[in-house]
Amino acid sequence: MVTGYCLTALVHSPWQLFLFYGIMIGVGMGAMFVPLLSMTARWFNARRNLMTGLVSSGVGVGMLCISPYIAHLINGHGWRNSFVIMGIFIFAVTIIAAQFLKRDPSSMGTVPYGESPHTFKSQAQGHSYQEALQTRQFWVFFAVVFCFGMVSMSYNVHIVPDAINSGMRPTLAADIMAVTGAMFVISRVVLGTLADRHGNKPVLIFCFIVAAAAFFFITVIHVHWAFFLLALLIGITQGGVGTSQSPVVASLFGLRSHGLILGSIGLGSTMGAALGPLLSGYIFDFTGSYHWALFMCAIASLFALAFACLIKPSH
Repeated sequence: MVTGYCLTALVHSPWQLFLFYGIMIGVGMGAMFVPLLSMTARWFNARRNLMTGLVSSGVGVGMLCISPYIAHLINGHGWRNSFVIMGIFIFAVTIIAAQFLKRDPSSMGTVPYGESPHTFKSQAQGHSYQEALQTRQFWVFFAVVFCFGMVSMSYNVHIVPDAINSGMRPTLAADIMAVTGAMFVISRVVLGTLADRHGNKPVLIFCFIVAAAAFFFITVIHVHWAFFLLALLIGITQGGVGTSQSPVVASLFGLRSHGLILGSIGLGSTMGAALGPLLSGYIFDFTGSYHWALFMCAIASLFALAFACLIKPSH
């Protein structure tokens, strides 16, 4: 990922942008998230949703702190130098933090939080990867995260250009993502706590209802303040759904092949994340407006809601 950031500063043609930014940074980001969440699931049995929310809230903290800073960094140093600065920053933070990670409690001679050393059973129990692929629940949840990836990445990529296209100043438009990041952090903690008490399915249903309502609203009320209300609501949904993914996989399939299953489920989100911005951009180029792209996000949220209702956690 760091190499991709630094090489993006040298881009002079579209194929370089696709290779350095799209592929290299994308592969790096994809390789980071699943191991972190799978490790968290292995360390915490009790409070698993809350702990997953706290760990993954780093994404929201980054959106809250870095997005506005990057806008000013680009204004002061240009986008090319800004990519190099970000690459160096990511390298330092990630390499140092990674030295403190341990795969699971057994590597340190202990048991997961919430388990007794006398009653704890091996984490090798649960579905194998091949067994998980043969279940209906795997593909139901795959469809959920596909729709989620489509909606969330369409929003992340296009909402700031849409705001600027609507007359908002670029530096103010960047604050939309900061607001999203702030709610992302808060919702991961709050909805993670609620999921520990009431289960992940109600949280998923709530999030997709909120997302559908938010996108339908912005298609009707397309003014500057409405963008920030949308940011609040989408931050809530992204945080809640993002927190639930790893615990849902643990609930459906156990921890035996949790990392591989979570990564494969995450492929659905990645596929949706690739398709959503592409369709949104095509719709804008064809119509000159993001109206129908936002409407598409609302419909995709309703599909995600329907699939979420079909999830049946085993425990």
